[in-house]
Amino acid sequence: MSSQTSKEVVIEPGQELRGDVDENLTIELRSGKAEIFGTELAVGQKYKFSAGMKFAIFTWWGCTITSTHDDYYVAKDENPMHIYLNVHGMLEQLRQKAETDKTRGPRVMVTGLPDVGKSTLCRMLVNWAARLGRTPILVDLDVGQNQISISGTISAMVVRRPSSIEDGFRIEMPLVFHYGYKTPSENIGLYNETISSLATYVNIRSENVEKSLISGVVINTCGYIRTEGYESFKHVAKAFDVDLIIVLDSEWLATKLMNDLSSVKVITLPKSGGVVAKDSAKEKFRESKIREYFYGPKNNICPHSFTIEFSEAKIFKIGAPQCPDSCLPVGMVLKNPYNKILPIAPSAGLLHHVLSVSHSAFPEHLLAKNLVGFVVVTNVDVEKRTITLLSPQPNIKNKLLIVSDIQFIDMK
Repeated sequence: MSSQTSKEVVIEPGQELRGDVDENLTIELRSGKAEIFGTELAVGQKYKFSAGMKFAIFTWWGCTITSTHDDYYVAKDENPMHIYLNVHGMLEQLRQKAETDKTRGPRVMVTGLPDVGKSTLCRMLVNWAARLGRTPILVDLDVGQNQISISGTISAMVVRRPSSIEDGFRIEMPLVFHYGYKTPSENIGLYNETISSLATYVNIRSENVEKSLISGVVINTCGYIRTEGYESFKHVAKAFDVDLIIVLDSEWLATKLMNDLSSVKVITLPKSGGVVAKDSAKEKFRESKIREYFYGPKNNICPHSFTIEFSEAKIFKIGAPQCPDSCLPVGMVLKNPYNKILPIAPSAGLLHHVLSVSHSAFPEHLLAKNLVGFVVVTNVDVEKRTITLLSPQPNIKNKLLIVSDIQFIDMK
């Protein structure tokens, strides 16, 4: 179908229109009411989606839309939206009680296997809360596909308004911590320690801002649930003092958490039928988040490119390589290699790597401090002993940089 042709689609109450965007797509709500991931569509406004994105338009009351592409289907019977909305209603009741009693609002952790819709459910829960005037804190611990920051980090932000249909959340003063890898399994000790640092800041924010305290916290987790990953779930629940754990599509995980965390309420919810696992889509998402950081959601930002001397670069890596026990002297135990802070000499091996810019003024505080932002190494001249960086800011003088395994090739 030509991108210039619009087709009218009628969606009945309780149904959801789903599809993948293979080429640029424009949709418009012509009548009725509808939402995408908890954010309402405005009648008569055209929304544009880029190739590689997914869309899921749900309506409680029925609606008519026009679409410039016809690769979609209407989900009728298997949609769990009414179940998700009931959970939102339960959380709002807890917020109302917290408001009356001057206590803390609900803290919810969403868990499950990979690709079951954890991020989407978290997005809906905070969007619905924001539509009621609440300001929940969204915490994203998914280091592979972070909604707030880029891959290789964990993050938190106060949600003051529903996310944009086209551009996602309006990121205002996010709290971001460096981890440096795409999966928790790469360095589970560092992952857990970073979570503890983030939780400390989130707890302080909640205690000092009454509206955030009442609105509560919604925590998105990674899909790494076996062995060390499961133990990390328990660490998250303790660090954030979680009241409720939502498990998507895994009775095994729900049962285990009920047995091990008897003081926390655990509920199981079905996953949406629209959730599909696509590894290639994940890579595109990771790349688009980094590109958006430097160039803006609509390529409306012009980043800086500048060169610094090797001697000016203060670069570190967190986490020493794990030595096998057989390589150590008999009886020797290697103490906490996962969080060892190592100075890194500039080299060609840094090319295309994302470097986190720390708030810390001292290397020994890198683990406990949040980030200022990110730069990317676009060139290393070994002969001239210089590094060229892509950065939102014109310089990073006297800033400590942390190496990430995340890479980005700037094609601009």
